Amino acid sequence: MAVLNLLEAAEQAATSKIDVWRAIQEGALPAQKTSDGGYAIDQTDLFRVFERKQPEPTPPEPAPAPDEAPVPKTDEAPEPAAPNDVSVAFAALQAELKSLLGSRGEAAPTGEEKRRDEPKECSDAEQTNRLTPDLAEENAKAGGVIAEGAAQADKLATLAQPRRTWWRRLVS
Repeated sequence: MAVLNLLEAAEQAATSKIDVWRAIQEGALPAQKTSDGGYAIDQTDLFRVFERKQPEPTPPEPAPAPDEAPVPKTDEAPEPAAPNDVSVAFAALQAELKSLLGSRGEAAPTGEEKRRDEPKECSDAEQTNRLTPDLAEENAKAGGVIAEGAAQADKLATLAQPRRTWWRRLVS
């Protein structure tokens, strides 16, 4: 009859010390209290309560089929032997992209087309006149936000002031 302590019992049962201790406290696992405060647990009782867990065997690697040659391992990604739907679609999209880029690059814009595409230059006065109403509106919004922030800061300042305790009010 092999007697185990709490740690050895937990290792044998492949569980934690807490689980073994709880089983003892619940009365499911009989154990004797030792003089040093530990427990003496019978091995047969331990495996009656906790199942002995065997390590799971790792499945063996499948052997390559006799008609297939082993593929050497390289850093490069292997190319598929037969094209699938994704690779065919990808190749079609690549060809279409190349044709679109090629047709765009061949036809260089003429001077007249360049002039139409470029933004019209205008004087500073015209830009100022266009931007002034927008800037005035944004300035008004900013002023409102600043005023609201100042009001919030005042509220926070009053809340942050220390309150006088009741006995301070009596004394002063």
